[in-house]
Amino acid sequence: NIAMKSVRARYLGDGFGYVRVNQFLEHTADDLIGRLKDLREKTEGGELKGLVLDLRNNPGGLLNQAIRVSDLFLTSGIIVYTDGRVEGQRQKFFAQSRGTEPDYP
Repeated sequence: NIAMKSVRARYLGDGFGYVRVNQFLEHTADDLIGRLKDLREKTEGGELKGLVLDLRNNPGGLLNQAIRVSDLFLTSGIIVYTDGRVEGQRQKFFAQSRGTEPDYP
């Protein structure tokens, strides 16, 4: 087994954080939640003033993890939908306000 890190984070100082999501693997959303918690603990007030979410060169991966990561930052609306010729292929995934991160600049 080769363990891959799909989320890397760095505290930039002055309440700002940087998070890089390399790929959407099995534990990406949980890893992201953990990295955001670690970043908040490094700030003085326990809250981030801003966040850089870097998704460059991300080849994709598991759809359910991409949806969970998106849901962390969206409060409402459609995250993604799939469409097909057969009714069973049509799916819509909506954002939930529960568990959403604050609006970061």
